[in-house]
Amino acid sequence: CTLRGILWAAESDETRPVAVGDRVTVVLEDTGEELSGAVEMRGPRDNRLARLAAGTRGAAGQRDSTTRGPGGGSLGRHSDEARSGTGGGGAGARRGSHGGGRGSGTVGGRGGASQRSGPRIQVIAANIDRVIVVGALEDPPFRPGLVDRFLVAAANEGIEGVVCLNKVDLELDTENHTDRCVADPFRQAGLPVLETSIITGEGIEQLRTMMSTGISLVVGHSGVGKSSLLNAVSPGLRLATGDVTVHHGRGRHTTTQVNLLPLVGGGWVVDSPGIREFVLEGVSPATLARLYPGFGALPDGCKFNDCLHLDEPRCAVRAAAEQGGLDVERFDSYQRVLADLLT
Repeated sequence: CTLRGILWAAESDETRPVAVGDRVTVVLEDTGEELSGAVEMRGPRDNRLARLAAGTRGAAGQRDSTTRGPGGGSLGRHSDEARSGTGGGGAGARRGSHGGGRGSGTVGGRGGASQRSGPRIQVIAANIDRVIVVGALEDPPFRPGLVDRFLVAAANEGIEGVVCLNKVDLELDTENHTDRCVADPFRQAGLPVLETSIITGEGIEQLRTMMSTGISLVVGHSGVGKSSLLNAVSPGLRLATGDVTVHHGRGRHTTTQVNLLPLVGGGWVVDSPGIREFVLEGVSPATLARLYPGFGALPDGCKFNDCLHLDEPRCAVRAAAEQGGLDVERFDSYQRVLADLLT
């Protein structure tokens, strides 16, 4: 399906007028030789997972700050994030009338019109039931900062967030190995955490059960094994997979666009390209702490409702970090994301 010009003409700060998962109205025409269609309307969204589009903030990623938290964490950007991967989705109807006329459908990727200049928000997917953030134990190493950003974005939209620690079979295979405790802060924050390996099969059935209802968006850094996991969950997908390059420890983009795919055991999955940077959109500095994994109700104890938890008096969050009531690494991670929002 093509996109009607009226969709592109509408005032919007999004890079595309529709995203994968959008509910749309389509007009189909059967000429006798081929079936063609056009998306003419986008329905209301229950939610969306979006980020600031690449290049929107110019030199983002090159800033730093000398302000440090109680654990020694800098307020500048951390190495959890590099440049962004490919994102957008196209338009296509998952279902609709095939005899001509008007029908309804869900955008599922591929096709669509050319990019519009100017907009600053990239919607990765809309109308989703859960965001599964995949991080590898090793190869590439686990990056909690990127996981945090995805979880904050999901919480801001009221979407369930899930952490999937993949490649756990590598726990004992490296000389200076990372162990599974890297996911403990997310468990302690009350988030579901799955530990998976396509080599041993650990956690695959649990992941399959979780994804068997609704629409799941699977996101994560390049090379963490998203496509391999989905192939294990639903072998009929036959998604392309790749290796992590040795010289910089990053994965290659084996998925190059966002697609909505049916799973054999039920449910749908939005498969997205690896993302090396996720710049939050729609989250204000004053609300960040209330969305941050592990902070719980601590921000409610601060003297000021708009407390940023830096050097304000009677700050409950900072006091908890200094006195052991809040994990220092959680607080350091928060400060790095906050610095990103303040710049």
